Amino acid sequence: MLLHKVVSGSPKDSDCDIEHPDLVAINDQRLPETWASMSEEDFAKSKFFHYTPSAIGYTQVFKDKDGSPLKEMLSIHFFWFDFDKTGIAVVSDYWGGKVKYFRFGCDHDFHEVYDGVLRGRCLHTYECKKCGSRHTVDSSD
Repeated sequence: MLLHKVVSGSPKDSDCDIEHPDLVAINDQRLPETWASMSEEDFAKSKFFHYTPSAIGYTQVFKDKDGSPLKEMLSIHFFWFDFDKTGIAVVSDYWGGKVKYFRFGCDHDFHEVYDGVLRGRCLHTYECKKCGSRHTVDSSD
């Protein structure tokens, strides 16, 4: 797997130090446990068009989530978003002339949390009920 870190909006060759079970699976030429298909509409509305990925990569995957062989090899370009530990993948079917879209990582269920410290009216912290991922948003103008 060739993985490029994205630095200032452009890829940079490097040994990527991002450690995550989904990326380990892809590196092992296996689909991650969280692999799920996306419709073209879901892809069009995805973070792919709103955020710069932290890493991009290309690989060929031969094994399903459980390690069993796939019916056919998948040619995958993937885009990793480190801020929420999720990714989007584009799979091309050269002979069929089609493209399919997938997501991987937690399908977050964020809720606002309050830790007892008032940081202003516009600073909100959210935590995923499934994986515990947290982020803070400043909603002021």
